[in-house]
Amino acid sequence: MTYPRPIVAYLRVSTEKQDLESQRLMIETWAKSKSVTVDEWLYEIESGREDERPKFQELWQKVREKRVGTVVVAELSRLSRRMRTLVDFLYDSFDNGVLVVSIREGWLEEALRNEITRPIVIAMFSTLYEL
Repeated sequence: MTYPRPIVAYLRVSTEKQDLESQRLMIETWAKSKSVTVDEWLYEIESGREDERPKFQELWQKVREKRVGTVVVAELSRLSRRMRTLVDFLYDSFDNGVLVVSIREGWLEEALRNEITRPIVIAMFSTLYEL
């Protein structure tokens, strides 16, 4: 399987008491197993319920401008804990040919590539993460 470049990793925790290291190690292990290099790392310490996170907004702008090929996260909840935001981000990604890889939900990768299952999967997970 190929991963379009550039590959951007997005890591987020909600508070400074939490550690980004486990997400970084998870993504590094994934990249090594796929023989790919992460081109850019975006780190953020902000609540996932907030949309106005600077690094997240930077990532989303890159998606909209097609300046990223693959977005890698440890899990989808790192992108957002708000259903509407997650759904909008995922649809913008697919509309712009950006592959979203969630390591923890690795089985989703194929489902998210499929036009039939994609809307169902996005709705299901965004609802669960909002809860």
